[in-house]
Amino acid sequence: MPDTILTLSILDTPHSNALSFSRPNDPQIPQTFWIMPHFSFWAWPLPFIGTLDSALSRIATVESSTPWSKKIDRVVWRGTAWFNSVGNTNLRPKLLEVAKGKEWADVEDLKWYTNGDKASNSLLIEDFCKYKYIIYTEVSNPFSPFNLTRIRKQLLLTC
Repeated sequence: MPDTILTLSILDTPHSNALSFSRPNDPQIPQTFWIMPHFSFWAWPLPFIGTLDSALSRIATVESSTPWSKKIDRVVWRGTAWFNSVGNTNLRPKLLEVAKGKEWADVEDLKWYTNGDKASNSLLIEDFCKYKYIIYTEVSNPFSPFNLTRIRKQLLLTC
């Protein structure tokens, strides 16, 4: 086998001729990348998410026991304000600014401690299903927690 160079893109913005978690939204962009599954399909090493099988099972339990009329009538989002896409570097800080103190919002920047292993204000992945509305800030990555929203009975709001 000849020498081979593999380029791995770990960002949600795809790069040409690279293994990538995502694909471009614009069909005019050359499709010269190789999609690879996101690690969340096997295990997400955070205590509030867990393996995909476990998360799907817990989500199904919440969905089957919580009718729409009993869901929390607020929009929910948790994330890190500093992690923004290259194309919109102020997206998450602006979301936090707009939602701060609003009755309709349960939107918070994760408060990490213990070197990023835990966040004091995290929600269990299934607890997002208790809300009527969920905000997802970047939807260019088909192999992300966005996939879990496909089995939820919610309205998805994207930025």
